[in-house]
Amino acid sequence: MTNDNPTLIPGFEDVMTHIRNQEKRIQDLEMKNKQYKKKVDTLTSQKQELEAKVDEAQVIFKENLKYKKEIDTLKQTVENECEASGIMEVMNMRIEEAEKEVEEYKLKYEEQTEKMEETRKRANEQTQTVITQNTMIRNLIQTIIANDKNGDLYDDGIELCTDWWLYGTGDTYHDILEAEIDEMNDNDWNEDDNRTTIIYEGNRIRLEINDTSSEEETDEDA
Repeated sequence: MTNDNPTLIPGFEDVMTHIRNQEKRIQDLEMKNKQYKKKVDTLTSQKQELEAKVDEAQVIFKENLKYKKEIDTLKQTVENECEASGIMEVMNMRIEEAEKEVEEYKLKYEEQTEKMEETRKRANEQTQTVITQNTMIRNLIQTIIANDKNGDLYDDGIELCTDWWLYGTGDTYHDILEAEIDEMNDNDWNEDDNRTTIIYEGNRIRLEINDTSSEEETDEDA
């Protein structure tokens, strides 16, 4: 301990700084998790509403079939009882109109069912996008690192175009990269005992080699 550094335990301030940084990362990740959960809940609710509409359309379609069957029975009865009278012509017109109405209901049902299926498919795709975005971003980062043949990532790094919106999430690549890189570093992304850290500043990504010599000396002294 010196007059310039009255810390009781050597390295204590570094430990406290690391703890504060970890707390901030945890808070950021919790906020991201809440946002993702809210989006997934919204999509789930939309999916349930679509299923309810499809069920309702199926009930209407079944009622239309029943109505058509009744019309066919009525038509047969009228033909048997009124074949020789002028009533037959009027009844035929009414029956044709009723059959046309049933056909229109059928077409509307088919159109509605098709739209419901398209909307259901789009909702499922959006949900899958939210769930798989972490894997996609990590694969992107690992691909950039794997293709760094000239070691540019260890010098000035590589500037990325991250202003693109990720479809279905409401976030840009920049927003997601920050959270994913923090988590990758926390989990020792390449299993090298945290000797290599991914740095993301602005729109630039680079690799930084950590100095572990002091830690190795401490281990040897112990």
